[in-house]
Amino acid sequence: MYWRQKALLHMLLLAGRPVSRMELMTWAFLLSREAPSRGGPTFYDFVPYHEGPFSFALHQEIGKLVKEGVAEEPRPRTWTASTGAHRCTRDLPPAVRRDATLTVRRLKDTPLRALIDDVHGRYPSLMTAGDESRRPLPSAGAAVYTLGYEGASIDAFLSTLVLQGLGAIIDVRQDALSRRYGFHGSTLSRLCGRLGISYTHLPELGVPRPTRKQWRERDDLSELMAAYEERVEADQDQALRAAANLAAASPTALVCMEAKPSRCHRSCLARLLGRRTGLKALHLRVETCGQAT
Repeated sequence: MYWRQKALLHMLLLAGRPVSRMELMTWAFLLSREAPSRGGPTFYDFVPYHEGPFSFALHQEIGKLVKEGVAEEPRPRTWTASTGAHRCTRDLPPAVRRDATLTVRRLKDTPLRALIDDVHGRYPSLMTAGDESRRPLPSAGAAVYTLGYEGASIDAFLSTLVLQGLGAIIDVRQDALSRRYGFHGSTLSRLCGRLGISYTHLPELGVPRPTRKQWRERDDLSELMAAYEERVEADQDQALRAAANLAAASPTALVCMEAKPSRCHRSCLARLLGRRTGLKALHLRVETCGQAT
């Protein structure tokens, strides 16, 4: 069990009552932003969402804790700690235990609406996405954007898309598979949809499986990149046209796993699409406050 999951159980134990989803999300968010320990080195990241700062990873993991029998869901989207939770939290790092304790004691009697309004007032960049009465959402300028998710949590990745003002992504992995929560193609499509971000998978623009190992192992990728560009231009004109149309229609990011665009074929695609659309290429980086895996 991850330390961050033990911190959630500790907060539920301290609450001594059923805790709603947004209460727990807000407590965890403030722990991650305002406590000295930040909840530990692998705590959750958060996405601007219509209910307030939200972590898809936290929501998924609390569901796992319920299945494991250390948490209970007495009502939909409301949780309590079970009797077995005490045993799981015994080795919680002292700094995280102290900060989680102080956070819950300070907030557990605050009405949820007042709590969320306070967070919105002090963290305007994470005010609810889609609520124009509170904050106009950012809008990215015209460009071909790229973004890699290596080493990032799904929430940090999605938050980057929202805060950069991107309305669409093109998954350019040949196989949209991942062991990291949130990055399997079907899950990524679903979570993007929750945020109003369109998802398109163009596997034809990916690197064939037998060639990927060469990309990982070689220091000089110039020859491989040249061969990739030549192959894609010769054989995948339809997929390139589809990608160019999407990029021209709205701010769109080409998405792959590799963190460094200079070592990823998405940088080649950005050049190719730039020539077709007249748009410049901009390589984004995921900003994280935690490292939830």
